[in-house]
Amino acid sequence: MAEFMLHIIKVNVLSAFIIFIVLAVSRLLDRKYSSRWKYLIWLFVSVFLLIPVRFPSPAAGLNIEVPKQIVRAEASRSTNTSGAENLQSPADTAKSISDLQKDTDKNADLQGSTGQENITMDTVAWIMAIIWGAGICAAAVYKVFVLRAGRQYLRRWRIPFTNRERIAEYDKLCKEMHLKKAPKLVANSRLSGPLLAGIRNTFLYLPVREYSKEECEMIFRHELCHYRSRDLWYKLLMICITTVYWFNPAVYFMKKEAERDIEFICDEKVMKGRNREDKLRYNQLLLKTAALGRPSYELSTSLNDGLLTFKKRMVNIMKAGKMKRGILPVICFTIILVTSNVFTGCSLKDSGEKKKDADTEATTDSGADKDEDTPAGNEEKDKKEKVVKGTSTVNPVTDTKEKADTPVEPEQEEGTTETPAAHPASTKEERTELSGFMNRDSLPSMAQNLGLHQTQAMLFGESGQRYEGDGIQVEWHSDTEGIGGRTPITIECDNNSSVSMEGFYCGQPYKEAEAGLLQSGYRNMGDSNPDHKEYISDSENIIIGFDIAGDTISSWFWLNWPQGDFAPVTTQYMPADGDYRNSNDGEYSTIKITGINDYSFYFSIYRYTEGEGNQQIFMDNIAVFEETDSATAVFRGQQYTLTFDCSQNGLIVLSGFDDATALGNTFWTF
Repeated sequence: MAEFMLHIIKVNVLSAFIIFIVLAVSRLLDRKYSSRWKYLIWLFVSVFLLIPVRFPSPAAGLNIEVPKQIVRAEASRSTNTSGAENLQSPADTAKSISDLQKDTDKNADLQGSTGQENITMDTVAWIMAIIWGAGICAAAVYKVFVLRAGRQYLRRWRIPFTNRERIAEYDKLCKEMHLKKAPKLVANSRLSGPLLAGIRNTFLYLPVREYSKEECEMIFRHELCHYRSRDLWYKLLMICITTVYWFNPAVYFMKKEAERDIEFICDEKVMKGRNREDKLRYNQLLLKTAALGRPSYELSTSLNDGLLTFKKRMVNIMKAGKMKRGILPVICFTIILVTSNVFTGCSLKDSGEKKKDADTEATTDSGADKDEDTPAGNEEKDKKEKVVKGTSTVNPVTDTKEKADTPVEPEQEEGTTETPAAHPASTKEERTELSGFMNRDSLPSMAQNLGLHQTQAMLFGESGQRYEGDGIQVEWHSDTEGIGGRTPITIECDNNSSVSMEGFYCGQPYKEAEAGLLQSGYRNMGDSNPDHKEYISDSENIIIGFDIAGDTISSWFWLNWPQGDFAPVTTQYMPADGDYRNSNDGEYSTIKITGINDYSFYFSIYRYTEGEGNQQIFMDNIAVFEETDSATAVFRGQQYTLTFDCSQNGLIVLSGFDDATALGNTFWTF
């Protein structure tokens, strides 16, 4: 059992190491490779954990030896103390030196047998195994309960899908994708977005809302792509991993990343070979479903993966079919995982005779017997003989005299103490400020000074120039006219503190950088994601974004084309973060705006009555700018469709909710 538990610990440590390395490296490789390489690595790591093959201890490599016994010694020197008292008191009866030595050895053996408690490694391993097994049972019961509850919820509100035209399109698409047993198409009155669920009997659930023909075709292709790739089985495997290894935090990171990867892969398959208009239409469909909330059923796939990953999905969709498969990273990480398991071993070490370590202290105490040939040893022997005969006169100052004979080094005078030379003050790290290079003529020289190498352009395609190196990516459009006479430029920096942009840099406290930007006239575009911040200039021609790790900036980007394909299209219509009120007397309604991002904002509505205070009359939800360059944000619910007209700065016109608009439908900031 001990060797088995040691192997389980080793397997978890190696897997956690691979998982965190892959997560770190993926931030660089995801720009060139499809997410499929991570999909395969997560699969290999899961199999490695579920089938923990144990190899013999390696002849060459790292072999960690653990003692079979853990000895816990108790400090007790009572027997030695009593023996010393017997030596210093006169004996009433004559005793030979050999009898005295036998009694001393007997006392030492008695101390060794009663003063130590041996705990075997097998005992510790069994305790760990019991705790592990209890955790697996508890996690399994919880997972089964949650999955059964989610399945019953889907079944309870399941209704037949009656649109014959859409059913015919669905059947045609299933034949086109060569699916012999396709999921059954049904509707659900409580879902906010499409969903695929069911391992044995798979159903494709659609919400009770109208979709256009093009939207239905994209939804069907997306969910059928999940079904053909058996992504539900893949997610079930991840659930099993987190259940068995509930104590390993790395597997939870792996599960979360794997669920994102299968959505990225499915998006790429659906949009591969499509034109730009289809990709933009697909992005709009993703945005519409993302604003309605994620499904709560864990063992399912959905078109909606939330707003936090929407931006990355959008970029991947626009690059669908252009990224590499990533076979080389898969091979490299697989070799590292296998070789580390083969050439790293854990084994138990035999601790030898039990008495060997227990008698070490007794042997040290009787070390004077080994020095019989020395003058000190002879003197001690004579002293013992006198004590036995009852005529001992022990000189109590012997030890003091011996210490006095030891030469003592003179103390160094305080005034002559040499003070070590002070180290020179560390100089402030010099950084290359990039803001002075933001024009077409200076960008090539900046890339040369930073040691960047030219690569294929991505954001601007064949018409762009791109340079990369040391965590820095710079790309600009070669068009001479650009946007408003400006050259479209994008700069990204990841974990490189040697460069700065407008005074901020990687490693800087983000609060300090934010204060500098706000002072320079930038404004925050939303706080929906605490790990990512974006700011836009007053002229709305520059956008700056931070990725935050802890309290510092880990990466940033700068671009001067906010009206481009991948930038916000509703910036000029975004409401201000805060509260809007439609009256100032004793009764009024308030709209609280929070979590503003590029395409939507959170809102909640309150009614204030004098003497009663605030009362929430509409729960938190998301209003979405559904159309490009639209000044109108919409919330579409089951009972209400609310429309927010944000065309005027500091003012919102609300319609569709009588309880809030009874006092007036125009709301001002205050």
